[in-house]
Amino acid sequence: MHTTAATMLYLHLTTMAGIIATAAPGVSASGEYLHNIASFDGDVEISPSALVYDRSAGELLVIDASAGGVLAFTAAGMKVGAFGDEARLGWIQSLAVLNAEGDYAVLVSKPGEPLDLLRLNYRGELVGSIILTGVPAGSAKGPDASAVFVARDRLYLANTGTKKVRVFSKTGAYESTVDLSSSLKLTDEELRDHGIGSLSVDKDGNILFTVPTLYAAFIVSPAGEVKSFGQKGSRPGRFNVAGGIVRDDAGSIYVTDVLRAVVMVFGPDLKFRGELGGRGFAPGHLIGPRAIAVGDGVVFVAQGAKRGVSVFRIVNHLGV
Repeated sequence: MHTTAATMLYLHLTTMAGIIATAAPGVSASGEYLHNIASFDGDVEISPSALVYDRSAGELLVIDASAGGVLAFTAAGMKVGAFGDEARLGWIQSLAVLNAEGDYAVLVSKPGEPLDLLRLNYRGELVGSIILTGVPAGSAKGPDASAVFVARDRLYLANTGTKKVRVFSKTGAYESTVDLSSSLKLTDEELRDHGIGSLSVDKDGNILFTVPTLYAAFIVSPAGEVKSFGQKGSRPGRFNVAGGIVRDDAGSIYVTDVLRAVVMVFGPDLKFRGELGGRGFAPGHLIGPRAIAVGDGVVFVAQGAKRGVSVFRIVNHLGV
């Protein structure tokens, strides 16, 4: 995938001024809405299940839940390609960028078959399967995951249902398992009532996840240190129904709130800095935001109701 001169000209002509985020009293923050992801036919109206930002290519990869394939956009939101919707690959569940050459690790499913972990090249062409080895006895030999991530030259296979993340080398050799249940400090009975809403892994291997029923977000470092933040409420900076969570390279954390229809921004110190969006259909507003990705000073927010993906630039005191 490559950005063309025509694409950049289009983006220059169509980038829109945005909105000022509503911040809590005493909090100075602002964000600028740019546009929604688009093709030359107009805004792309889908409800993505996942977003991945490929830093090496400067592209946003959008998993289309309705088709099981992947759409590729420039960092500024213009469609440049698609792959993976052919039946031979299977239904794409999750994707991670393996290397600077643009290879991907992809979780796929087919009816009546277990999940498979494939390696695709930057064109979306099948290179082969990633075979997992050295898995402890009693564990599933296959992917056993709902999402795949790559960080610190390792594969992270996360199962939000079991609250476990298995860590492998990029070639598939097993290294360790992180049990996120221990981070919550709940009884077995309480654990059944509190599921993980969303999970991501940052570039340093920190595991970030939200638990909507606890109105909280958690961070588990590679060394096992656990931090948490968040509190219940409908005011700016508080969680109502926490959705997606992601961390940028500067350490700022972005959390979507599905019900409040905002993106909350927290600094590296976990203190609330400001919000983006707000419920509504006008440009810069959001409907049911869930999945989120960040890269190169831009935040991408997936919405429900086939509202596509909104693109924001973060400015002023937000670590960008």
